[in-house]
Amino acid sequence: AVSWRTMREAIITQLSHAVAMALVDIITVPWWWYVSGFPRLLRWAGQTFRGWERAVGFLFWAKHLFVPMFGQTDWQSRIISVVMRLLLLVGRLIQVLIGAIVVLVVITAYILLPPLIIVQLLRSLIPFIGI
Repeated sequence: AVSWRTMREAIITQLSHAVAMALVDIITVPWWWYVSGFPRLLRWAGQTFRGWERAVGFLFWAKHLFVPMFGQTDWQSRIISVVMRLLLLVGRLIQVLIGAIVVLVVITAYILLPPLIIVQLLRSLIPFIGI
């Protein structure tokens, strides 16, 4: 039979270990967030932006700006091809810029999230502390 004293000591040991591990996690999260997590975020951002550009095809259309459409090589067809592709290129550039803005917003939010959480926690604790 297990005594109550032994059980109580085991529970206290387990709880103190859990609290210590939680404190270590809380202290090391900012380190991980900015030192380990931020490079991962930058890799994700680069891959996402490259994928977005490939999906839109901006560089492909830019390379083929002066290639005549439908194989028409007379000067009127070349002018029409350049104007049409230029309009398409502007639209695709806008799409790429929107993708870049989305990626930059995510990066900015990632950088600002921990300080904002800390500030909000402190603001919510101030009435209880009496400051």
